[in-house]
Amino acid sequence: MLKDESASAGISLKIGVSTLPGVFPRFDETEPFTGEGGKRVYGIKSTEVSDSQSGEPSKGKGGVIRAIDNAWNWANSNNLDIWMLPELCLDQNALNHLSNRLTGSPNSNYPKVVLPGTTYVQTGASKHSNRAPIWVRAGSGKWDFTSKYYNKRIPFGMNTNVSDKAPQDIREISRKAESRGVKILEEHFERGNEVVTNTINGVKCGIAVCRDVLDVFDDRNPLFKYNRENKVDLMLVTSMNSGHTNLFTATAESMARWHNCATVYINNFTSVTDDQNNTVELSFAFLPDTSRVAGIKGFIYYRKLPLVVTGKDSDTESEPEVDSAFENRVTAIYSDSVRALPIPLGGNVLYEISNGNFVNPRIL
Repeated sequence: MLKDESASAGISLKIGVSTLPGVFPRFDETEPFTGEGGKRVYGIKSTEVSDSQSGEPSKGKGGVIRAIDNAWNWANSNNLDIWMLPELCLDQNALNHLSNRLTGSPNSNYPKVVLPGTTYVQTGASKHSNRAPIWVRAGSGKWDFTSKYYNKRIPFGMNTNVSDKAPQDIREISRKAESRGVKILEEHFERGNEVVTNTINGVKCGIAVCRDVLDVFDDRNPLFKYNRENKVDLMLVTSMNSGHTNLFTATAESMARWHNCATVYINNFTSVTDDQNNTVELSFAFLPDTSRVAGIKGFIYYRKLPLVVTGKDSDTESEPEVDSAFENRVTAIYSDSVRALPIPLGGNVLYEISNGNFVNPRIL
């Protein structure tokens, strides 16, 4: 272990995540540039969100604002210590709306910290950061919206050969890229190089964004610095992932087993399509299980309960214990310690943790 087990074993927090069904990031092109590995790529960024794949942005009073209000009403009723939203699901207009809801709330104690996903912030001429604000209550109960933030470190990329189910804007940008002889789309932003921690109820938390923590072999992965230098107890990861991968759970599993570090992860509901709904995680929480050597315990939420293997020759779709063929291709999650559940239509999950153990999970 890289740090004393006592801190993670004593985590007591109420963490709410809202996956924001009905909210779609909108992508714009930037220009071709030299990206990861020296390859020529076509740049993309997201500065607006919409209530459909091709609908009006949130500056119209449409489904995005309703989704934010519904999520806030849920969060406000649960006295959360931490409330998390997905990557790239609030643009500046939506952030302003949410901050006004927070400042106008009569509850001056909860939530204590809000992680409103990420948004692209202009940092110079034609320069942006994919930034995760960290909104913290000051001692007076007033909100500090500006002092803390984390800038994403590693961009995501995709091949231009996208499916017909991809969002309309991605399909159009892919066609433009291919017309210029470029086969890869990649996020175009100024890359962060710092880690950011925040202590809540005595629990030292680290913040990270999506692709940053996907690959444990990437030396830019901030988990190394968080665990070796900062000795965090809990990682809070916000994401927008539509890929057929569970590498996020694999990374979090290794953090819990070998670094005694818990993880809570959130993904965007609408980034997971119907044909992916039992293979892409919308949220999960893993805790170290100190009753066993390198043990873990936790919950994984999908749009649909994943295929569960109950024996060598029998499959079932109903038993909410996970030792799924999909999970086992990458991870070694034990069926007696991690459960899979379908996420409710509201897209909100409450992880209530007391002294390092889950209270009976409630999904609303």
